[in-house]
Parts: sequence; C-alpha cells; structure tokens
Amino acid sequence: MSVDYDQASRGYDETRRFDADVIDALVARATLSARSKVLDFGCGTGNYLAELDRRFSCECYGVDPSPGMRAIAKRKNLRLLIRDGDHRQIPFGDTKFDLIYMTDVIHHVPDVSQLFAQICPRLSERGLLCIVTESRAQVAARFYNGYFPSLKGTETGRYPDLEGLVAVARRSGLEHLANESLPNLAERTIDAEFIETVATKNFSMFHSLSTTEFERGLAAIIADQGRTFPPAGAGKTLVWFRPA
Repeated sequence: MSVDYDQASRGYDETRRFDADVIDALVARATLSARSKVLDFGCGTGNYLAELDRRFSCECYGVDPSPGMRAIAKRKNLRLLIRDGDHRQIPFGDTKFDLIYMTDVIHHVPDVSQLFAQICPRLSERGLLCIVTESRAQVAARFYNGYFPSLKGTETGRYPDLEGLVAVARRSGLEHLANESLPNLAERTIDAEFIETVATKNFSMFHSLSTTEFERGLAAIIADQGRTFPPAGAGKTLVWFRPA
C-alpha cells in the first residue's frame, strides 16, 4: 500500500486532530515542565506537539519523513523543532528526551528493531517511551469495519502484535512498564466530517481497498449519515517503556 503523504498533508488537518484523552494519558505518566524535552516520532502536521507546547511550553521536537507534513507543522507553531527523519535516522544530535511518543505510527514502521535502536540512545536516564497504537482486538472492533469487510483482516495483519512488540523492545534495551488501555467511551455518529474523512481517504487503510469495495462502502456511509453507534469496541492502547 503506497500513500503520498505530501498530498495527504494538504487536507490532513481538516479531519485529523489530537486526541485529548491520549494527551491526558501521556501527561498523567510523564511529568512535563518548561524544561522537558519531548520528541514526537512521526509527528505529521504537529497537532500533538502544538498542544503539549500550549500546555507546558516544553521543548517540542518532531520527526517526519514527509516535507508536506513538516511544512504545515512548522507554520502551525514556530517554536516546534521539526526535522526530516524516520526509523533509520533520528536527528537532533546527542539530545536526550524526557518523553518520546508516537501516535498511530508504529504500524507504518517496516523495521521496529531498527526504530528501537534509534530511540534507546535518545532517552534520558528517566525518560519514557510511549507507543500509542491499537491492539488487534481494538482494530477488529472498529465500527466502520462493517462498511468495508476486508479491513478487519488487512488491518489486524498490519498492526503489530503487542506481545511481539514488547519482546523486540526488551531485546533492544527497554523495560516494559505497562499496556494502558483507553476504551472508546463516546458514541460515534456518521456526520459530514466523517464522510469527508472517508471520501478523501484521510486514513491510510482506505488506500488498501479495491475501488469496488471502497465505492460501495462510501455509498453506504453516505446513506447512513446521522446514524449513531454505541460507545463500544475500538479505543487505543498506550504501550510504555523506559531504559532498562
């Protein structure tokens, strides 16, 4: 599956924002202040970094391989230190970070062990790493899987098994602290914004669908505008590590 993230960046912020529950969970475990150094790996357009800067005025660094995403993040907040980078190379010299996190990124990383090898030397002595992802059970419980039947299989295969992820991290010199589940507590309504998100394929998974399945599912979603789904299933999992 190939996604042009420079092109995607043009409409990214129209339907993608930071998740306040994720931010709250990050700062509940990681004690941040104006002296803290924070790195967002795969920062996209800087939504999470901008919010952390707003709350704490901490030193906010971001890494993303997409020039389009980086340009928007820089325009959004001139205080953010955004650089080109990926799992093979994280910039910023010998800077040590008090918190490194990534949101909805780990399933895009082709070599997780290489990523951990980059991250481990960048954590301060008491630094924390948080991988915000979804368990395979959470992926399988997404409400919109009913509109796109193949997603349940392709997406559960694309997301890493959490036990396997922890095992790789341990071999890389990290100590696993916890898997913190954030359940979905809100109803989901098919509104105009969600329809726009699907129609513009503003989630990478939609690029994996055949034209027939995508068009059929989109038509069904449009027909169901206003339908509400109960607060069940899906959610996020925060996987926490620190230097061993």
